[in-house]
Amino acid sequence: MVSIQENNHFAIVSLRDRKVVRHFDAGAVTVSGVDTRDDDQIVLDGTITAKREPDGVAWLSDELFASANEGDYEGGSRGWSIFDRNGRVVWDAGNTLEHIAVEHGLYPDKRSDAKGIEPENVAFARFNGVPYVFVNSERGNFTAVYDVSNPRSPKFRQLLLTAAGPEGVVAVPSRGLVIVSSETDDPDNNLRGAVGIYGIGHGLFPSIVSKDLIPWGTLSSLSAVPGKPSQLVASTDAAYVPTRILTIDTSSAPATIFKQLTVTKDGKPVGYDAEGLVARTGGGYWIASEGSAGTPNLLVRLDSAGAVRQEIPLPADIAAAVTTNGYEGVAESGGYVWVAIQRSLKTDPQTINRIGRYNPRTGEWSWLGYPVDTAPLGWSGLSELVAVDGNTFAVIERDNQRGPQASIKKIYEFDVPATWTGFPTVKKRLVKDLLPILKSDHGWVQDKVEGLAVAGNGQTYAVTDNDAIDDATGETLFLRLGRLL
Repeated sequence: MVSIQENNHFAIVSLRDRKVVRHFDAGAVTVSGVDTRDDDQIVLDGTITAKREPDGVAWLSDELFASANEGDYEGGSRGWSIFDRNGRVVWDAGNTLEHIAVEHGLYPDKRSDAKGIEPENVAFARFNGVPYVFVNSERGNFTAVYDVSNPRSPKFRQLLLTAAGPEGVVAVPSRGLVIVSSETDDPDNNLRGAVGIYGIGHGLFPSIVSKDLIPWGTLSSLSAVPGKPSQLVASTDAAYVPTRILTIDTSSAPATIFKQLTVTKDGKPVGYDAEGLVARTGGGYWIASEGSAGTPNLLVRLDSAGAVRQEIPLPADIAAAVTTNGYEGVAESGGYVWVAIQRSLKTDPQTINRIGRYNPRTGEWSWLGYPVDTAPLGWSGLSELVAVDGNTFAVIERDNQRGPQASIKKIYEFDVPATWTGFPTVKKRLVKDLLPILKSDHGWVQDKVEGLAVAGNGQTYAVTDNDAIDDATGETLFLRLGRLL
């Protein structure tokens, strides 16, 4: 079986006779309920009609074969199909594979106006007597596993997380293995071409999914929900507009995103780079919005409906000295709002970051220094701030490296003095090195551990930011750390 992608065609070639014995077109398909706009939102309300333009193919039997419909010049159908040897469609994925990507936080919005997740290749094999099809998603960075015991109704079983840009896939049933090669090689973003070797069965992924097709990604913060012992909230960062607050049920495995709240200002949806979030005991939220060129760092107070009630800028001298790596965490304790700035100010020693205390009654700011570890490569900074008790806080300290170059992914805690003047430096204590956990699935180590929370049930959780699968592998790890803090 040969796919002729840009001609929307298949050919069956007899190797013995050295000739084409049959050929037929791959047809077209209309798919509804997909995202067709590159607009920093995942909205599944679009419809496409596209030729299948097949890429990889694999025989399932003497009569049936599967094809990944990547598309090319005239778009893609965003799924995969099973045909009989006469070219009749036995089954087509329609929108279901893209919906699976959305549920797992692996949908690449920037490809919405092109070919979506781009199914790239397929392989077939039997494992312990069960026939499986393995489908690569080049832009979603995963391999989907289907049980095709009934080829007219395949059953999705799991996703295998790959390095960026999976192209080749080969099954080795005698060893119980699937091997995937990924082509993206971008050293500037610490993404390298890689080969992944997988067994079939349950692994660490997925650790978090959504229900009812709630779109998600870039979980850049975590917070406990007062009065809800098994619930957390997380915020989406500037990769998506508008900003949303997502509610997570930790009592299920995997954890489940089951509710979303859109942030509004003056009655209209609004976008912040919400790198820090804390749910308030009396209702509502504080967001720490990281600034960028032309956009200030803001402490934003929301009511319980997600409406903006107050925006608080940094003091002028701090605002002038902060880099583009500004706010990354927020906490509320003792009547104060506390913030963490990711990297050193231009006017501070490069090994000292800032922890800020804001008094909402007086508008006064006070500052503490936090000593960061020296990273072997790149830089090290703060990614989260959590109030443990009245005078103890925990932070995530991490470098900006991933893959084999990652070295600093740690939770530290420190105590703050009852009173202080000037700019004293706190003493930190190591609580947990997260790098062994991030390495434990033998996949591509994530760099952005950005959320940390202690839920009302006493359990500590951490989560990675997947960068909306933009120059990233896209995997989100939701870590259950036990009674840690």
